[in-house]
Parts: sequence; structure tokens; C-alpha cells
Amino acid sequence: MKLLARKSLISLLVLTCFLFGICTFAWATESKTKVIATTSLIASLVKEIGKDKVEVSTIIPPASCPGHFDLKIQDVKFLNEARGVFYHGWEAFMPKLVQAIPAKEAALKQIKVPGNWMVPDLQKKAALAIAKELGKLDPKNKAFYETNAQTYNKKVEQTVAKIKNKAAKKIAGQPVVCSALQKDLLGWLGCKVVGVYGRAEDLTPQKTVQMIQAGKKAQARIVIDNLQSGPGAGKVIAKELGVKEVTLTNFPGGLPGTETYLKALEKNVNLILANWK
Repeated sequence: MKLLARKSLISLLVLTCFLFGICTFAWATESKTKVIATTSLIASLVKEIGKDKVEVSTIIPPASCPGHFDLKIQDVKFLNEARGVFYHGWEAFMPKLVQAIPAKEAALKQIKVPGNWMVPDLQKKAALAIAKELGKLDPKNKAFYETNAQTYNKKVEQTVAKIKNKAAKKIAGQPVVCSALQKDLLGWLGCKVVGVYGRAEDLTPQKTVQMIQAGKKAQARIVIDNLQSGPGAGKVIAKELGVKEVTLTNFPGGLPGTETYLKALEKNVNLILANWK
């Protein structure tokens, strides 16, 4: 009889622990702040700063051209649950997205940091801006987000120091021809941009000739394309200049091994150095 009672007690304890574990797991999952990010630039930062307290869904695939992205509302995760929609301000589909948000309406959070976030100084500003907006959505974890943003920015600075040390002597002041969407990053690296062209579909024969002439005159060392606006757009220019063409990404996740901003930044720089004439 005592043995039976003991077994019943043990079974009850096991069942209680099991149920408690399920409830705890469910509570932890439900307590996450759900955020919709329009791009992987935003989503990457939300993950870095929000960590396990935030769940984020990205709308635009990182290798896609943001300007030509066709939003399908049914593909947007968290639409009925999101606490916030984080966006840059240049997304053409935002009115369509706003109309689809349920009546309770997630908070629209424009991250007002203009320019190319692949440039480290702008990336750090964006990190602080996103931490601030996460703190508004989830006030009890405001200090957590702020601390994570500061820690992240220190990581950016460490990566920048490593990159500058590796790239400065080789490419600083050297002439390049590039996509307009890579101009800011190359300027930050210290390159001398001598020719700039637009999207692949806008690169007319006349513009191609202009780029070739500018590149030859300045003795350009490389031609750099932008993945999202047309990989390979500058191949003809590179061939005529007798230099290599390389495609960089403007968004984390656009190329293999670029899941985060820091990985994308390092990958871009390594690609430049590996293809430098």
C-alpha cells in the first residue's frame, strides 16, 4: 500500500513538472515582442538588440531589389500579432501594408537614419534608433535593449578597426568604377570613385561608354556591382578596362555567409580585396 502511494506521488510530481514546463514554455513564447521588419538591415539589428525577447519577421528577401519588390500581404508573418512594424521610409509598399494591418494596428516605427546602413557610422546610429523603438514597445526591457545596442556598436567598432587595418594600404585612394548603391561604402573605405552607374536596366550603351572612358582615364582598379540592383551589370565595363568585376551586397543575407551586418561587411571587403587588380 505504501509502495503504491509512493508511486502515485512520484507520478503526480512528474506530471506537475511536465505541465509546469509546458506552461513555462508557452509563457516564454507568448511574452516575446513580435516585430515586422521591412528589410534584413532592420531585422538583423532587431535580432542583435532584442535577442530572445523579440521575434522578428522580414518582408523583403535580402537578395531582392527593394524598389521592385511586389508585396503579397498573405506572406507577411505576424500581421495579426505584431506589436510594431519597423521600416526605413522609402518602401513603396508601405501604404498597402498599413491598410492590411488589423484595426488594433501595430505601431508603425520609421527608423529615421538616412543613407546606406552598410556604412558603419550609419549602422551604429540605426542600432541606437532601433533600441529606442524597442524600448517604447516593451518598456520593461528598455535598459536591456539600450545595453545591447551599446555592446553591438562596440563590436562594429572592433570589426571596423580590423577591416581598416587590412584594407587601408591596398585600396585607400585607389580609383574604382561602381554601382551608385555601393558608392557610399567605397567612399568610407577610402576608394576614389571615378565612375558611377545605376541599375542594370538603366545602364544604356552610352552610359557604358562613359564608364569605360572614365575608368580608362583614371586607371580604375576594379568594377563593383550591387547584388540587389543587378549582379553582373558592370561586367562589360570591367572587360573593357581589363580588371575584375565583383558583386557586393547591400543587405545582410544577400550573399552566402552574410547572415548578419558584420558578416556582410567583412564579406564585401574580402571580395574587393580578393578581386583587386
